[in-house]
Amino acid sequence: MPQAKLSLVPESIEVSSGIASLPLCDLHYIETGSGPPLVIVPATMSEVWHWEGLVAFMGQRFRAFFFELPGHGQSTPLERYSSTLMAQVIADLLDYFGFSRVSLMGFSFGGILTLTALERISHRVDRIILISPLVDSSALRIAPLNKLFLRFLIRLSQDHWLQKAIHRSLQSDTGSAFWAQLAVRVGNVEHLDILKQNIRATPWQTVQTLAVQLDEILNTHQLVASARYAQPCHFVMSAIDPLIDFSFTSAAVQQIFSSVDETQLNLPYHRPPELPSLEYLNRTYPHLLTKIP
Repeated sequence: MPQAKLSLVPESIEVSSGIASLPLCDLHYIETGSGPPLVIVPATMSEVWHWEGLVAFMGQRFRAFFFELPGHGQSTPLERYSSTLMAQVIADLLDYFGFSRVSLMGFSFGGILTLTALERISHRVDRIILISPLVDSSALRIAPLNKLFLRFLIRLSQDHWLQKAIHRSLQSDTGSAFWAQLAVRVGNVEHLDILKQNIRATPWQTVQTLAVQLDEILNTHQLVASARYAQPCHFVMSAIDPLIDFSFTSAAVQQIFSSVDETQLNLPYHRPPELPSLEYLNRTYPHLLTKIP
Protein backbone atom coordinates (compact mmCIF):
# COMPACT_ATOMS: atom_id res chain seq x y z
CA MET A 1 0.00 0.00 0.00
CA PRO A 2 1.33 3.51 -0.79
CA GLN A 3 2.14 5.69 2.18
CA ALA A 4 -0.79 7.93 3.12
CA LYS A 5 -0.28 11.67 2.75
CA LEU A 6 -0.09 13.41 6.10
CA SER A 7 -0.98 16.99 6.97
CA LEU A 8 2.35 18.56 7.94
CA VAL A 9 1.31 22.24 8.00
CA PRO A 10 -1.76 24.10 9.33
CA GLU A 11 -4.47 25.02 6.83
CA SER A 12 -3.73 28.68 7.53
CA ILE A 13 -0.33 28.34 5.82
CA GLU A 14 -0.49 28.10 2.05
CA VAL A 15 2.01 25.75 0.44
CA SER A 16 1.54 26.06 -3.30
CA SER A 17 2.84 23.73 -5.99
CA GLY A 18 3.68 24.10 -9.65
CA ILE A 19 5.69 22.87 -12.61
CA ALA A 20 8.72 24.88 -13.74
CA SER A 21 9.39 24.27 -17.44
CA LEU A 22 13.18 24.48 -17.74
CA PRO A 23 15.51 23.89 -20.71
CA LEU A 24 16.67 20.47 -19.48
CA CYS A 25 13.52 19.17 -17.76
CA ASP A 26 10.27 20.11 -16.02
CA LEU A 27 10.55 20.38 -12.23
CA HIS A 28 7.66 19.76 -9.84
CA TYR A 29 8.07 22.09 -6.86
CA ILE A 30 6.34 23.48 -3.79
CA GLU A 31 6.88 26.88 -2.20
CA THR A 32 5.76 29.05 0.70
CA GLY A 33 6.87 32.22 2.48
CA SER A 34 7.71 35.72 1.32
CA GLY A 35 11.31 36.38 2.39
CA PRO A 36 14.53 36.10 0.38
CA PRO A 37 14.58 32.99 -1.84
CA LEU A 38 15.81 29.66 -0.50
CA VAL A 39 16.04 26.51 -2.62
CA ILE A 40 16.05 23.25 -0.65
CA VAL A 41 17.96 20.68 -2.70
CA PRO A 42 16.50 17.15 -2.43
CA ALA A 43 18.20 13.91 -1.53
CA THR A 44 17.35 10.60 -3.21
CA MET A 45 13.72 9.59 -3.81
CA SER A 46 12.20 12.67 -2.14
CA GLU A 47 8.62 13.62 -2.98
CA VAL A 48 7.55 17.21 -2.36
CA TRP A 49 4.85 16.38 0.18
CA HIS A 50 7.39 14.60 2.40
CA TRP A 51 9.02 18.00 2.92
CA GLU A 52 6.04 20.31 3.40
CA GLY A 53 6.81 20.66 7.12
CA LEU A 54 10.42 21.68 6.50
CA VAL A 55 9.46 24.00 3.65
CA ALA A 56 6.88 25.73 5.86
CA PHE A 57 9.43 25.93 8.71
CA MET A 58 12.00 27.64 6.49
CA GLY A 59 9.20 29.69 4.89
CA GLN A 60 8.88 31.61 8.15
CA ARG A 61 12.14 33.37 7.21
CA PHE A 62 12.50 32.72 3.47
CA ARG A 63 10.50 32.24 0.31
CA ALA A 64 11.29 28.54 0.45
CA PHE A 65 11.22 26.09 -2.46
CA PHE A 66 11.58 22.32 -2.66
CA PHE A 67 11.53 20.28 -5.86
CA GLU A 68 11.49 16.66 -6.93
CA LEU A 69 14.59 15.42 -8.69
CA PRO A 70 14.33 14.97 -12.46
CA GLY A 71 12.90 11.53 -13.16
CA HIS A 72 11.15 11.32 -9.80
CA GLY A 73 7.60 12.21 -8.80
CA GLN A 74 6.14 14.63 -11.32
CA SER A 75 9.51 15.97 -12.54
CA THR A 76 10.51 14.80 -16.01
CA PRO A 77 13.85 12.97 -16.39
CA LEU A 78 17.09 14.42 -17.71
CA GLU A 79 18.53 12.83 -20.83
CA ARG A 80 21.33 11.59 -18.56
CA TYR A 81 21.33 12.38 -14.82
CA SER A 82 24.46 13.85 -13.19
CA SER A 83 25.24 16.28 -10.37
CA THR A 84 26.83 18.61 -12.91
CA LEU A 85 23.63 18.75 -14.95
CA MET A 86 21.65 19.22 -11.74
CA ALA A 87 23.75 22.30 -10.98
CA GLN A 88 22.62 23.70 -14.33
CA VAL A 89 19.00 22.75 -13.56
CA ILE A 90 19.21 24.73 -10.29
CA ALA A 91 20.68 27.71 -12.16
CA ASP A 92 17.84 27.44 -14.69
CA LEU A 93 15.34 27.33 -11.82
CA LEU A 94 16.70 30.64 -10.49
CA ASP A 95 16.35 32.15 -13.96
CA TYR A 96 12.80 30.80 -14.23
CA PHE A 97 11.75 32.69 -11.10
CA GLY A 98 13.92 35.73 -11.87
CA PHE A 99 16.15 35.36 -8.80
CA SER A 100 19.53 37.04 -9.11
CA ARG A 101 20.66 35.63 -5.76
CA VAL A 102 19.50 32.75 -3.56
CA SER A 103 20.37 30.66 -0.51
CA LEU A 104 20.80 26.90 -0.90
CA MET A 105 19.96 24.18 1.61
CA GLY A 106 20.91 20.51 1.33
CA PHE A 107 20.04 17.48 3.46
CA SER A 108 21.82 14.11 3.41
CA PHE A 109 22.81 13.11 -0.14
CA GLY A 110 21.49 16.49 -1.27
CA GLY A 111 24.70 17.87 0.19
CA ILE A 112 26.59 16.67 -2.89
CA LEU A 113 24.12 18.44 -5.18
CA THR A 114 24.19 21.61 -3.08
CA LEU A 115 27.98 21.88 -3.17
CA THR A 116 28.12 21.03 -6.87
CA ALA A 117 25.59 23.80 -7.55
CA LEU A 118 27.60 26.20 -5.38
CA GLU A 119 30.69 25.48 -7.44
CA ARG A 120 28.79 26.48 -10.60
CA ILE A 121 26.78 29.48 -9.35
CA SER A 122 28.70 30.72 -6.29
CA HIS A 123 28.33 34.31 -7.52
CA ARG A 124 24.55 33.96 -7.07
CA VAL A 125 24.53 32.28 -3.64
CA ASP A 126 24.16 34.24 -0.39
CA ARG A 127 24.46 31.40 2.14
CA ILE A 128 24.54 27.62 2.45
CA ILE A 129 22.58 25.51 4.95
CA LEU A 130 23.68 21.88 5.34
CA ILE A 131 21.66 19.37 7.38
CA SER A 132 23.47 16.04 7.97
CA PRO A 133 25.07 16.37 4.52
CA LEU A 134 27.14 13.93 2.56
CA VAL A 135 30.06 16.00 1.28
CA ASP A 136 32.51 13.17 0.56
CA SER A 137 32.09 9.42 0.04
CA SER A 138 34.71 8.76 2.70
CA ALA A 139 32.21 9.99 5.32
CA LEU A 140 29.81 7.10 4.67
CA ARG A 141 29.70 4.75 7.63
CA ILE A 142 29.58 1.63 5.47
CA ALA A 143 32.02 -1.26 5.86
CA PRO A 144 34.67 -1.41 3.08
CA LEU A 145 33.50 -4.81 1.81
CA ASN A 146 29.91 -3.57 1.72
CA LYS A 147 31.03 -0.52 -0.28
CA LEU A 148 32.73 -2.77 -2.81
CA PHE A 149 29.59 -4.90 -3.08
CA LEU A 150 27.40 -1.82 -3.53
CA ARG A 151 29.72 -0.44 -6.22
CA PHE A 152 29.48 -3.78 -8.03
CA LEU A 153 25.67 -3.78 -7.87
CA ILE A 154 25.46 -0.16 -8.99
CA ARG A 155 27.75 -0.77 -11.96
CA LEU A 156 25.55 -3.69 -12.99
CA SER A 157 22.44 -1.55 -12.62
CA GLN A 158 23.70 0.89 -15.26
CA ASP A 159 22.59 -1.65 -17.87
CA HIS A 160 19.20 -0.75 -19.36
CA TRP A 161 17.79 -4.28 -19.25
CA LEU A 162 18.95 -4.86 -15.69
CA GLN A 163 17.29 -1.59 -14.70
CA LYS A 164 14.06 -2.90 -16.19
CA ALA A 165 14.41 -6.18 -14.32
CA ILE A 166 15.13 -4.37 -11.05
CA HIS A 167 12.08 -2.19 -11.53
CA ARG A 168 9.86 -5.22 -12.13
CA SER A 169 11.21 -6.83 -8.96
CA LEU A 170 10.36 -3.71 -6.94
CA GLN A 171 6.66 -4.17 -7.67
CA SER A 172 6.36 -7.46 -5.77
CA ASP A 173 6.27 -8.06 -2.03
CA THR A 174 9.27 -10.37 -2.24
CA GLY A 175 11.31 -8.04 -4.44
CA SER A 176 10.62 -4.88 -2.44
CA ALA A 177 11.43 -6.72 0.81
CA PHE A 178 14.71 -8.02 -0.68
CA TRP A 179 15.94 -4.61 -1.86
CA ALA A 180 14.87 -2.93 1.37
CA GLN A 181 16.69 -5.54 3.47
CA LEU A 182 19.76 -5.14 1.26
CA ALA A 183 19.72 -1.36 1.76
CA VAL A 184 19.43 -1.78 5.52
CA ARG A 185 22.09 -4.48 5.95
CA VAL A 186 24.65 -3.43 3.32
CA GLY A 187 23.98 0.29 2.90
CA ASN A 188 23.31 1.04 6.58
CA VAL A 189 20.00 2.67 5.61
CA GLU A 190 17.34 3.07 8.32
CA HIS A 191 13.60 2.45 8.71
CA LEU A 192 12.89 -0.78 6.86
CA ASP A 193 9.08 -0.40 6.75
CA ILE A 194 9.24 3.13 5.30
CA LEU A 195 11.84 2.00 2.79
CA LYS A 196 9.70 -0.93 1.57
CA GLN A 197 6.74 1.41 1.02
CA ASN A 198 8.89 3.86 -0.95
CA ILE A 199 10.46 1.10 -3.03
CA ARG A 200 7.08 -0.32 -4.10
CA ALA A 201 6.06 3.13 -5.38
CA THR A 202 9.30 3.76 -7.30
CA PRO A 203 8.62 4.64 -10.97
CA TRP A 204 10.86 3.40 -13.79
CA GLN A 205 12.43 6.82 -14.36
CA THR A 206 13.53 6.97 -10.72
CA VAL A 207 15.39 3.66 -11.04
CA GLN A 208 17.43 5.17 -13.88
CA THR A 209 18.18 8.33 -11.89
CA LEU A 210 18.88 6.46 -8.67
CA ALA A 211 21.44 4.15 -10.29
CA VAL A 212 23.57 7.12 -11.39
CA GLN A 213 23.02 9.06 -8.18
CA LEU A 214 24.12 6.15 -5.99
CA ASP A 215 27.23 5.76 -8.13
CA GLU A 216 28.07 9.42 -7.46
CA ILE A 217 27.33 9.02 -3.74
CA LEU A 218 29.89 6.20 -3.47
CA ASN A 219 32.54 7.92 -5.63
CA THR A 220 32.50 11.63 -4.76
CA HIS A 221 35.73 13.00 -3.30
CA GLN A 222 36.56 16.23 -5.12
CA LEU A 223 34.20 18.49 -3.14
CA VAL A 224 36.41 18.62 -0.04
CA ALA A 225 39.35 19.71 -2.18
CA SER A 226 37.46 22.75 -3.50
CA ALA A 227 38.63 26.26 -2.68
CA ARG A 228 37.16 27.81 0.45
CA TYR A 229 33.94 29.71 -0.15
CA ALA A 230 33.21 33.08 1.44
CA GLN A 231 29.49 32.37 1.83
CA PRO A 232 28.47 31.66 5.45
CA CYS A 233 27.57 28.02 6.05
CA HIS A 234 25.07 26.88 8.69
CA PHE A 235 25.92 23.25 9.45
CA VAL A 236 23.60 21.04 11.54
CA MET A 237 24.26 17.36 12.23
CA SER A 238 23.96 14.66 14.86
CA ALA A 239 27.26 13.62 16.39
CA ILE A 240 25.99 10.01 16.43
CA ASP A 241 24.55 9.90 12.91
CA PRO A 242 24.58 6.18 11.97
CA LEU A 243 24.99 6.71 8.21
CA ILE A 244 27.44 9.63 7.82
CA ASP A 245 30.44 10.26 10.06
CA PHE A 246 30.07 13.53 11.98
CA SER A 247 33.77 14.23 12.70
CA PHE A 248 34.81 13.73 9.06
CA THR A 249 31.91 15.85 7.80
CA SER A 250 32.54 18.66 10.27
CA ALA A 251 36.22 18.85 9.30
CA ALA A 252 35.30 18.81 5.61
CA VAL A 253 32.75 21.61 5.97
CA GLN A 254 35.32 23.70 7.88
CA GLN A 255 37.72 23.14 4.98
CA ILE A 256 35.20 24.10 2.30
CA PHE A 257 33.85 27.27 3.96
CA SER A 258 35.71 30.11 5.64
CA SER A 259 32.76 30.87 7.95
CA VAL A 260 30.85 27.98 9.55
CA ASP A 261 28.14 28.13 12.21
CA GLU A 262 27.96 24.56 13.54
CA THR A 263 25.11 23.07 15.56
CA GLN A 264 25.76 19.61 16.99
CA LEU A 265 22.74 17.42 17.73
CA ASN A 266 22.45 14.10 19.55
CA LEU A 267 19.94 12.16 17.44
CA PRO A 268 20.36 8.38 17.06
CA TYR A 269 19.17 8.37 13.45
CA HIS A 270 20.04 9.90 10.08
CA ARG A 271 16.55 10.23 8.66
CA PRO A 272 13.71 11.11 11.08
CA PRO A 273 11.52 8.05 11.74
CA GLU A 274 8.43 10.18 11.06
CA LEU A 275 7.79 13.02 8.66
CA PRO A 276 8.56 16.27 10.54
CA SER A 277 5.58 18.60 10.83
CA LEU A 278 5.80 22.38 11.13
CA GLU A 279 4.52 22.16 14.69
CA TYR A 280 7.25 19.66 15.62
CA LEU A 281 10.01 21.71 14.00
CA ASN A 282 8.86 24.94 15.65
CA ARG A 283 8.65 23.21 19.02
CA THR A 284 11.96 21.35 18.80
CA TYR A 285 14.30 23.48 16.68
CA PRO A 286 13.26 27.17 16.86
CA HIS A 287 16.86 28.11 17.71
CA LEU A 288 18.10 26.80 14.36
CA LEU A 289 15.91 29.24 12.44
CA THR A 290 16.74 32.26 14.60
CA LYS A 291 20.48 31.69 14.07
CA ILE A 292 20.14 32.50 10.36
CA PRO A 293 20.38 36.25 9.67
